[in-house]
Amino acid sequence: MKIPDLTDALAAAKENRIHKWVISFLIASGNNLALADTLEQSGQYLYGPIDYPLKKLVNLIGPDDSFKYQEDVAELQARVNNIVRDIHKGWQPPPLIATNLWEDYLELADGGHRYMAFQSLGVDEYPTIFYFRDESTMDDFIRTLPKMLSKP
Repeated sequence: MKIPDLTDALAAAKENRIHKWVISFLIASGNNLALADTLEQSGQYLYGPIDYPLKKLVNLIGPDDSFKYQEDVAELQARVNNIVRDIHKGWQPPPLIATNLWEDYLELADGGHRYMAFQSLGVDEYPTIFYFRDESTMDDFIRTLPKMLSKP
């Protein structure tokens, strides 16, 4: 079975089926059934994938209690190292998935390990898919996007 990658997601977006792709990815190799279920129920407001600065996203996974979800340091580093290794072999990881469904800011709902791998490689931005709690917050995001993406 082919491992999902960025090319798959971009093709799905071009064919206007990115939401279906996200759900399939999260259920299968993304191994994030809870998020898949939530997005199936409330994922009608989405935008992307677009290249987005990593520094503007909040990662939820880390080794200590300053993160929403903690993971053992050795396990965390091993997962990140495996992603880095695969990127060096030519794999383009799937887009990150960010949302404001639970907080009033954009946080990574899926892709924390990929995010950390990108950081270790010096990647500044990566395609990201955004899910919003309502049309108003999505519209606000789209309206302010040019300013957010402008380089200083």
